[in-house]
Amino acid sequence: MNRKDRRGNKTTYLSGNTGIRLICEAVAVELLFYAMLAIFRSAFGWQLPIRALGKLQVAMLVSLVLFIVGVPATGKYQRVCKVVLEIGYPAALVLFGIFHRRKLTESGKMLFQAYLSYWNKQYGTNYMTGAGTEMRYTYMLAFLLAVVVLLSLMFRYVTGVRLVLLLPDITALSVALLVNARLGWSGIALFFVGTVLVSAAPWMHMDVRVADGRTHVWMQLLSYACLLYTSPSPRDGLLSRMPSSA
Repeated sequence: MNRKDRRGNKTTYLSGNTGIRLICEAVAVELLFYAMLAIFRSAFGWQLPIRALGKLQVAMLVSLVLFIVGVPATGKYQRVCKVVLEIGYPAALVLFGIFHRRKLTESGKMLFQAYLSYWNKQYGTNYMTGAGTEMRYTYMLAFLLAVVVLLSLMFRYVTGVRLVLLLPDITALSVALLVNARLGWSGIALFFVGTVLVSAAPWMHMDVRVADGRTHVWMQLLSYACLLYTSPSPRDGLLSRMPSSA
Protein backbone atom coordinates (compact mmCIF):
# COMPACT_ATOMS: atom_id res chain seq x y z
CA MET A 1 0.00 0.00 0.00
CA ASN A 2 1.44 3.37 -1.05
CA ARG A 3 0.74 6.78 0.48
CA LYS A 4 2.18 10.27 0.08
CA ASP A 5 3.20 12.55 2.91
CA ARG A 6 2.93 16.37 2.99
CA ARG A 7 6.11 16.77 0.97
CA GLY A 8 4.85 14.47 -1.75
CA ASN A 9 7.24 11.65 -0.95
CA LYS A 10 5.81 8.20 -1.54
CA THR A 11 5.75 5.92 1.49
CA THR A 12 5.29 2.17 1.13
CA TYR A 13 3.74 0.18 3.98
CA LEU A 14 5.02 -3.37 3.99
CA SER A 15 2.66 -5.95 5.45
CA GLY A 16 3.54 -7.44 8.83
CA ASN A 17 3.24 -10.90 7.24
CA THR A 18 6.65 -10.44 5.63
CA GLY A 19 10.13 -9.46 6.73
CA ILE A 20 9.92 -8.45 10.37
CA ARG A 21 7.13 -10.88 11.22
CA LEU A 22 9.07 -13.76 9.63
CA ILE A 23 12.15 -12.97 11.71
CA CYS A 24 10.19 -12.48 14.94
CA GLU A 25 8.18 -15.66 14.62
CA ALA A 26 11.24 -17.66 13.53
CA VAL A 27 13.06 -16.57 16.71
CA ALA A 28 10.04 -17.47 18.86
CA VAL A 29 9.64 -20.89 17.21
CA GLU A 30 13.35 -21.66 17.55
CA LEU A 31 13.33 -20.75 21.24
CA LEU A 32 10.31 -22.97 21.90
CA PHE A 33 11.84 -25.83 19.92
CA TYR A 34 15.13 -25.76 21.82
CA ALA A 35 13.19 -25.38 25.07
CA MET A 36 11.44 -28.67 24.31
CA LEU A 37 14.76 -30.35 23.52
CA ALA A 38 16.26 -29.00 26.75
CA ILE A 39 13.29 -30.33 28.75
CA PHE A 40 13.69 -33.83 27.32
CA ARG A 41 17.46 -33.74 27.80
CA SER A 42 17.32 -32.65 31.44
CA ALA A 43 14.39 -34.91 32.37
CA PHE A 44 15.25 -38.14 30.54
CA GLY A 45 18.64 -37.62 28.92
CA TRP A 46 17.08 -37.87 25.44
CA GLN A 47 19.01 -36.14 22.67
CA LEU A 48 18.67 -35.98 18.91
CA PRO A 49 21.52 -36.72 16.48
CA ILE A 50 22.93 -33.77 14.57
CA ARG A 51 21.53 -35.08 11.30
CA ALA A 52 17.97 -35.40 12.60
CA LEU A 53 18.22 -32.00 14.29
CA GLY A 54 19.33 -30.39 11.04
CA LYS A 55 16.43 -31.92 9.11
CA LEU A 56 13.94 -30.65 11.68
CA GLN A 57 15.45 -27.18 11.51
CA VAL A 58 15.12 -27.10 7.72
CA ALA A 59 11.53 -28.37 7.85
CA MET A 60 10.57 -25.71 10.42
CA LEU A 61 12.15 -22.82 8.51
CA VAL A 62 10.65 -23.94 5.20
CA SER A 63 7.23 -24.17 6.86
CA LEU A 64 7.56 -20.65 8.28
CA VAL A 65 8.53 -19.19 4.90
CA LEU A 66 5.74 -21.13 3.22
CA PHE A 67 3.02 -19.96 5.61
CA ILE A 68 4.17 -16.37 6.16
CA VAL A 69 5.48 -15.48 2.69
CA GLY A 70 4.27 -18.14 0.25
CA VAL A 71 0.57 -18.39 1.08
CA PRO A 72 -0.10 -14.60 1.24
CA ALA A 73 1.71 -14.18 -2.08
CA THR A 74 -0.93 -16.31 -3.83
CA GLY A 75 -3.52 -13.53 -3.43
CA LYS A 76 -7.05 -14.71 -4.05
CA TYR A 77 -5.94 -18.35 -4.00
CA GLN A 78 -4.98 -18.27 -0.32
CA ARG A 79 -7.94 -20.40 0.74
CA VAL A 80 -7.05 -23.06 -1.80
CA CYS A 81 -3.44 -23.09 -0.60
CA LYS A 82 -4.54 -23.42 3.04
CA VAL A 83 -6.74 -26.40 2.16
CA VAL A 84 -3.88 -28.02 0.27
CA LEU A 85 -1.55 -27.51 3.23
CA GLU A 86 -4.16 -28.80 5.69
CA ILE A 87 -4.30 -32.02 3.69
CA GLY A 88 -0.67 -32.16 2.60
CA TYR A 89 1.07 -31.89 5.98
CA PRO A 90 -0.79 -34.73 7.74
CA ALA A 91 -0.70 -36.85 4.56
CA ALA A 92 3.07 -36.47 4.24
CA LEU A 93 3.61 -37.47 7.87
CA VAL A 94 1.27 -40.47 7.51
CA LEU A 95 3.04 -41.63 4.35
CA PHE A 96 6.42 -41.31 6.04
CA GLY A 97 5.13 -43.40 8.94
CA ILE A 98 3.79 -46.08 6.58
CA PHE A 99 7.00 -46.33 4.55
CA HIS A 100 9.16 -46.50 7.71
CA ARG A 101 6.75 -48.52 9.80
CA ARG A 102 9.24 -51.20 10.81
CA LYS A 103 11.91 -48.78 11.99
CA LEU A 104 9.39 -46.60 13.78
CA THR A 105 7.84 -49.61 15.53
CA GLU A 106 11.16 -50.89 16.83
CA SER A 107 12.36 -47.44 17.83
CA GLY A 108 8.99 -46.68 19.41
CA LYS A 109 9.25 -49.76 21.64
CA MET A 110 12.70 -48.63 22.73
CA LEU A 111 11.47 -45.11 23.49
CA PHE A 112 8.41 -46.38 25.36
CA GLN A 113 10.55 -48.76 27.38
CA ALA A 114 12.89 -45.93 28.33
CA TYR A 115 9.93 -43.86 29.53
CA LEU A 116 8.41 -46.81 31.40
CA SER A 117 11.56 -47.11 33.50
CA TYR A 118 10.82 -43.63 34.92
CA TRP A 119 7.13 -44.52 35.30
CA ASN A 120 7.90 -47.71 37.23
CA LYS A 121 10.33 -45.88 39.47
CA GLN A 122 7.81 -43.14 40.28
CA TYR A 123 4.70 -45.27 40.83
CA GLY A 124 6.27 -48.54 42.00
CA THR A 125 4.90 -50.55 39.06
CA ASN A 126 6.59 -53.22 36.98
CA TYR A 127 5.32 -52.64 33.46
CA MET A 128 7.40 -54.16 30.67
CA THR A 129 7.26 -53.71 26.91
CA GLY A 130 8.73 -57.09 26.02
CA ALA A 131 12.13 -57.88 24.57
CA GLY A 132 14.25 -54.90 23.67
CA THR A 133 15.60 -54.23 20.20
CA GLU A 134 18.87 -52.87 18.93
CA MET A 135 17.14 -49.90 17.30
CA ARG A 136 17.82 -46.62 19.09
CA TYR A 137 14.96 -44.56 20.46
CA THR A 138 16.12 -41.40 18.66
CA TYR A 139 14.47 -42.43 15.38
CA MET A 140 11.00 -42.47 16.94
CA LEU A 141 11.75 -39.39 19.05
CA ALA A 142 12.69 -37.39 15.96
CA PHE A 143 9.52 -38.52 14.17
CA LEU A 144 7.30 -37.59 17.11
CA LEU A 145 8.92 -34.17 17.41
CA ALA A 146 8.46 -33.59 13.68
CA VAL A 147 4.77 -34.53 13.93
CA VAL A 148 4.10 -32.30 16.93
CA VAL A 149 6.11 -29.28 15.72
CA LEU A 150 5.01 -29.27 12.07
CA LEU A 151 1.35 -29.85 12.89
CA SER A 152 1.44 -27.07 15.50
CA LEU A 153 2.89 -24.71 12.88
CA MET A 154 0.18 -25.72 10.42
CA PHE A 155 -2.64 -25.22 12.94
CA ARG A 156 -1.12 -21.91 14.06
CA TYR A 157 -1.35 -20.37 10.58
CA VAL A 158 -4.60 -22.05 9.59
CA THR A 159 -6.48 -21.00 12.72
CA GLY A 160 -4.58 -17.74 13.32
CA VAL A 161 -4.06 -18.58 17.03
CA ARG A 162 -0.44 -17.96 18.06
CA LEU A 163 -0.73 -19.84 21.37
CA VAL A 164 -0.92 -23.11 19.41
CA LEU A 165 2.87 -22.86 19.15
CA LEU A 166 3.07 -23.55 22.90
CA LEU A 167 1.44 -26.99 22.65
CA PRO A 168 4.67 -28.97 21.94
CA ASP A 169 6.41 -27.50 25.00
CA ILE A 170 3.33 -27.98 27.18
CA THR A 171 3.25 -31.61 26.05
CA ALA A 172 6.93 -32.06 26.91
CA LEU A 173 6.42 -30.50 30.35
CA SER A 174 3.39 -32.73 30.99
CA VAL A 175 5.29 -35.88 30.02
CA ALA A 176 8.16 -34.93 32.34
CA LEU A 177 6.02 -33.84 35.30
CA LEU A 178 3.86 -36.96 35.03
CA VAL A 179 6.78 -39.07 36.26
CA ASN A 180 8.18 -36.31 38.50
CA ALA A 181 11.30 -35.96 36.36
CA ARG A 182 13.86 -33.32 37.23
CA LEU A 183 13.73 -30.29 34.93
CA GLY A 184 16.71 -28.10 34.14
CA TRP A 185 16.57 -24.31 34.32
CA SER A 186 17.61 -23.86 30.67
CA GLY A 187 14.45 -25.46 29.26
CA ILE A 188 12.19 -23.46 31.58
CA ALA A 189 14.01 -20.21 30.74
CA LEU A 190 13.77 -20.78 26.98
CA PHE A 191 10.10 -21.71 27.30
CA PHE A 192 9.41 -18.52 29.25
CA VAL A 193 11.18 -16.27 26.73
CA GLY A 194 9.50 -18.03 23.80
CA THR A 195 6.09 -17.64 25.45
CA VAL A 196 6.70 -13.90 25.93
CA LEU A 197 7.68 -13.49 22.28
CA VAL A 198 4.67 -15.45 21.03
CA SER A 199 2.33 -13.42 23.22
CA ALA A 200 3.80 -10.03 22.17
CA ALA A 201 1.08 -9.09 19.69
CA PRO A 202 2.06 -5.42 18.94
CA TRP A 203 5.41 -6.09 17.30
CA MET A 204 4.29 -9.38 15.71
CA HIS A 205 1.76 -7.57 13.51
CA MET A 206 3.18 -4.07 13.12
CA ASP A 207 3.47 -2.27 9.79
CA VAL A 208 6.94 -1.28 8.60
CA ARG A 209 7.26 2.04 6.79
CA VAL A 210 9.73 2.51 3.97
CA ALA A 211 10.09 6.13 2.92
CA ASP A 212 12.65 7.40 0.41
CA GLY A 213 14.37 4.03 0.38
CA ARG A 214 14.85 4.00 4.17
CA THR A 215 13.12 1.60 6.51
CA HIS A 216 11.84 3.09 9.76
CA VAL A 217 11.87 -0.18 11.68
CA TRP A 218 13.92 0.92 14.66
CA MET A 219 11.82 4.06 15.13
CA GLN A 220 8.68 1.91 15.36
CA LEU A 221 10.32 -0.49 17.80
CA LEU A 222 11.41 2.51 19.87
CA SER A 223 7.88 3.93 19.80
CA TYR A 224 6.48 0.63 21.08
CA ALA A 225 9.08 0.55 23.85
CA CYS A 226 8.26 4.12 24.86
CA LEU A 227 4.55 3.32 24.82
CA LEU A 228 5.06 0.36 27.16
CA TYR A 229 7.34 2.39 29.44
CA THR A 230 5.02 5.41 29.71
CA SER A 231 1.75 3.46 30.02
CA PRO A 232 0.08 4.01 33.42
CA SER A 233 0.33 1.22 35.96
CA PRO A 234 -2.46 0.16 38.35
CA ARG A 235 -0.50 1.74 41.22
CA ASP A 236 -0.65 5.22 39.71
CA GLY A 237 -4.31 5.66 40.67
CA LEU A 238 -3.61 4.55 44.22
CA LEU A 239 -0.67 6.90 44.61
CA SER A 240 -2.66 9.85 43.23
CA ARG A 241 -5.41 9.28 45.77
CA MET A 242 -3.05 9.01 48.75
CA PRO A 243 -2.94 12.15 50.94
CA SER A 244 0.31 14.06 50.81
CA SER A 245 2.46 14.31 53.91
CA ALA A 246 2.88 18.07 53.48
